[in-house]
Amino acid sequence: MICLIHQANYLLDRQIAALERAFIEGGGYSEQLAAARLAEREKSRSGGAGQIPSCPQCGRPMVARTARQGRNEGRPFWGCSGYPECKGIVEN
Repeated sequence: MICLIHQANYLLDRQIAALERAFIEGGGYSEQLAAARLAEREKSRSGGAGQIPSCPQCGRPMVARTARQGRNEGRPFWGCSGYPECKGIVEN
């Protein structure tokens, strides 16, 4: 019985050591999530059709928005990131 307990303890120690190595090499969940976010942002920044336009009035980068009221309600558009000082828009 003692040999069986010793063997189980040995296997658990090896498994924990392997998990520690994997964690150190690959990072934890939050680190992997942050890396994936950065990669997705970089992918959306580079690329022709997915490129963020500049404001025609002030030159700041635009932000993707959706009209909440008016005749264009529910339609997407690019709004200036400097709103409310700058009210420049670009239609999608």
